[in-house]
Order: sequence, then structure tokens, then C-alpha cells
Amino acid sequence: MAKPWTWVFPTREQADQMAQELRDQYRAAHYRVRVNSAGRADGSVQVALIKRYDDYEMGCTL
Repeated sequence: MAKPWTWVFPTREQADQMAQELRDQYRAAHYRVRVNSAGRADGSVQVALIKRYDDYEMGCTL
């Protein structure tokens, strides 16, 4: 599984702005954007661009 691209911003406002830009740019490209500030001691916020594999259906024949 591919690792996500990540960015770290000092404020939530900056992170939200980057997240919205990524959502607009990658809307139809099977990616999702996650914003996470949990567990960051310095209060910074991480934005991750993650490839979605659940968009592809896998089929099998019996």
C-alpha cells in the first residue's frame, strides 16, 4: 500500500485551506484528504492525501 503524501501546518486554518485545495484538485482521482491534529504535542495539524483503494471493486468467479 502506498504511503500518503503529508504536510504539517502550524495552525488549523492553514491546514483546512490546504485540505480544501487538495479536495478540489483530486476530487475525481480516487483520493481522500485527512486532517489530523490528535497527539501532536506542538499543536500543529497534519494534512494527508491518501489513495483510495476501496473505490475499485474486485470480482471473482466461482
